[in-house]
Amino acid sequence: MRCHGGGPAPTLTKEAEVEIVRVIEDDPHPHGIDSPNWTTDLLATYLAQKTGIAVNPETIRLALHRLGYVCKRPNWT
Repeated sequence: MRCHGGGPAPTLTKEAEVEIVRVIEDDPHPHGIDSPNWTTDLLATYLAQKTGIAVNPETIRLALHRLGYVCKRPNWT
């Protein structure tokens, strides 16, 4: 059995996944992110600010992988 710090592992809603997929196609700057590229950390921060859904960068990475995205530096493809 694996412990997740006293509660269930955070999960993303379908709407949160749609939002992530939508914004990774954009430059981060119009979304208030001062970076030339999206990272899982930046996506997690953006998602928390935009939707109120707080997850860690690993949750973002797993969701993107599940959706068929592969991280190739410097961008998700």
